[in-house]
Amino acid sequence: MGRMIRFELEKIVKRKVVLVCLAAVFGVLLFALERMPDSYTVKHEGKVIGNREAITYDRSVVEKYAGELTDEKVQSILKEYGSIEDEQNKESNMLQGGISYLFSDQEGNWNGCTVKDAFPQLKEAPVIGYSQGFEDFSIFYSSFFMFLGVVIMIAIAPVFADEYTLHTDGLLLSTRNGRRKCVWAKVIASLLFALILVVSVTCIIGWRYYDVFGISGADASIQITKRGMFEAVPVAMTCLESVFYTVLTGVTAMLLHTMIVIVVSIVSKNSFHAIITSAAIYFVPLCISFVLENEVALKVFSLFPAPHTNTHLVLEFAGTLLPWLEVAIMAGMLLLICPVGKRLFSKHEVA
Repeated sequence: MGRMIRFELEKIVKRKVVLVCLAAVFGVLLFALERMPDSYTVKHEGKVIGNREAITYDRSVVEKYAGELTDEKVQSILKEYGSIEDEQNKESNMLQGGISYLFSDQEGNWNGCTVKDAFPQLKEAPVIGYSQGFEDFSIFYSSFFMFLGVVIMIAIAPVFADEYTLHTDGLLLSTRNGRRKCVWAKVIASLLFALILVVSVTCIIGWRYYDVFGISGADASIQITKRGMFEAVPVAMTCLESVFYTVLTGVTAMLLHTMIVIVVSIVSKNSFHAIITSAAIYFVPLCISFVLENEVALKVFSLFPAPHTNTHLVLEFAGTLLPWLEVAIMAGMLLLICPVGKRLFSKHEVA
């Protein structure tokens, strides 16, 4: 079985289109991370600074107000920093982005909102800390994993469908090992390919963000960030916990996506049909989730792989419930994928 798995894994990796896709993945990833962080802030004198200098400055600003957010701290922050510098929030420091937009009007004056008013979903006041690195990690990781799903789809869709295209399915089904072990080998090889790719990308992104931002602010509340992406998360959550759920949603979404593509590959007539069908299953729920307004429907569609990579939306819908529900769905599919795949492949009409 080990030799068959290795053989199937080599078949996946050695395809020219897969090699090109892998080169593109790691090329784009390394280029993007080299240019990271693309963050700028404004000092009181109005001088714009960027990159590591901006991070050092931002961290020093936040440290003065670190700890539990109180109404008194809000007043002090508004008095010292006032309103956001521009509409895109690109040249504001972290406190301007994380506090001013919640508690100030356009002139930078207090809008009358209290900490309890701003975060009614939390039992205790959120904690201020340097959260920009953690928020940026979640945004970048989620966005890149959506692209990674396309690469996995291109690599895995032909695993079974190519056998039909090349008319080798009859040969496989006519041998003892073909009927008994072929499906297992192909499924395991596909999952290994996806898992190795996902873990490699996760490690590269994680190491780069650790190198640039460190782990300062890990115990701060993720609800207070420069862009406010996690503001509406309904449960108390630290920045470090947000990293865990970002990785959890990304990995489970990609493994679930891989298993869906495997099933599509088994039932498709050829590789082209497998890729088109897999693309529809991947992108259509994502497009629908952008226009839906019904909360229940949004929660359902967020369980599909592509929407599930948007960690801040998944957490906003139902806290930590949906990520663990996705894990349960993935575990169930892991138990069923081989026996169901074996049955479907064995009953496929031999060419």
